Amino acid sequence: MPICKGTPVLVGAGATVDFDSSCLVGFLCTTSGTITIVRKGATNTTLVNALAVVAGQWVDIPMIIGTGQGYITSASAVGVLLVA
Repeated sequence: MPICKGTPVLVGAGATVDFDSSCLVGFLCTTSGTITIVRKGATNTTLVNALAVVAGQWVDIPMIIGTGQGYITSASAVGVLLVA
């Protein structure tokens, strides 16, 4: 796993969690499942759709989303989204 600076956003199974950041770093998965990441705006934009993640896996999501607001939805996955 790379060494990154950022703010952790805890994501529970079956949860939708808002975040305030314009930069995504990655997702550390502790329970397998899928995640979806959406940028909020006048019309919401899905950036990552139903990405399968595996327990113990670090997933790089190097992305500048611009608006500074979004949300992550988990379908059974549990982990930490790192935002900067």
